[in-house]
Amino acid sequence: TETKTETTETKTVSTELSDEQLEFIDTAMKGESIFLTAAAGYGKSHCLKEMIKQLRARYDAPDADVSRVAICA
Repeated sequence: TETKTETTETKTVSTELSDEQLEFIDTAMKGESIFLTAAAGYGKSHCLKEMIKQLRARYDAPDADVSRVAICA
């Protein structure tokens, strides 16, 4: 995976995904039901943003059968 570092006003955040985060995204991309839970600072929001990005890339295509991604938080 590509590593990117973003600097915010208060801290630097690495955007590299862990093996567990990649597994979570892979499971979602297979269309399986998923539940994400972890301690503070694990990167849940980052993982969800990456998952949404990948799902949109797949399903927002003009020839896709589905045009929406639903997430409950």
